[in-house]
Amino acid sequence: MIHVHVDQVRNINTVVVNSNMGNINLPKPENKIIRKKEELPKLKAGYVRCVHFTSKDLAEEIAKTGLDYSKQSFLWSTARGWANESEVDFTSQDSRFQGEHIRIVVFDITFAETKLHNTLSTAPGCISPDHIIGIINPNE
Repeated sequence: MIHVHVDQVRNINTVVVNSNMGNINLPKPENKIIRKKEELPKLKAGYVRCVHFTSKDLAEEIAKTGLDYSKQSFLWSTARGWANESEVDFTSQDSRFQGEHIRIVVFDITFAETKLHNTLSTAPGCISPDHIIGIINPNE
C-alpha cells in the first residue's frame, strides 16, 4: 500500500503529491459547480454562505481562479455572507447587478475564515476556487 500526502498546491491546475516514490504532479480534481439555487448543498455548521454578484463571463473565471478582492481590501466590500442558510439573499437592489448578464458566485467558508478575510492585517485578498460551490442565474 502506498500512502500519499498532498504537500502543497503549486498552482490551481496541479497538486504535488509526496509519496515514498517521490513527488508526483497530479491534475487537480475539478470542483463541481452547482447551477441551480435549489441544488446548493446544505450549509455546514460553522460555515458562512457568501454571495458575490458579477457578470456571466467573470463568474466563470472566478470559478477557475478564485475571487480576487485585493483591490477592495476586505471580503465584505465585494461579497455578502450569512451564517443562517434560510436568510441568504440572492437578490440585489443595485441596478448594476440586474439583468440576464448577471450571475451570483456562491461560496462557503468557515466562520474563522470570514474573520481572516475581513481584517486588514490578515486578509489574503483572494477566496480560493476550492470554496466556490455555485454560479447561479438570479433570473431563473
